[in-house]
Amino acid sequence: MILSRMDDTVLRPLPARLAREVLQAHGRELAAAGPHHPVTLRFSQEEMSQMLGASRQSINRLLKQWERGGAIEVAYRSLTVLDPEALRLLTERDEG
Repeated sequence: MILSRMDDTVLRPLPARLAREVLQAHGRELAAAGPHHPVTLRFSQEEMSQMLGASRQSINRLLKQWERGGAIEVAYRSLTVLDPEALRLLTERDEG
């Protein structure tokens, strides 16, 4: 499992990796909060960049792009997923 996760982190493009991490966190929070509550994920861009092996600037650029597209809303040390399907499409489009 660790090797599989490492391969995923190394081989997949950053947008697909970031979208997958956001969706996984969103799913965990949604299960705890219930489907009718907005879910805000709390993490810093620095934390996400370290987890994915990318620069904070790269993470920021992607999050801002997704925010302009309406998939998420970014705030200080948090984000809210507005359109999980848009993020799912990112993970599927970038699969090898």
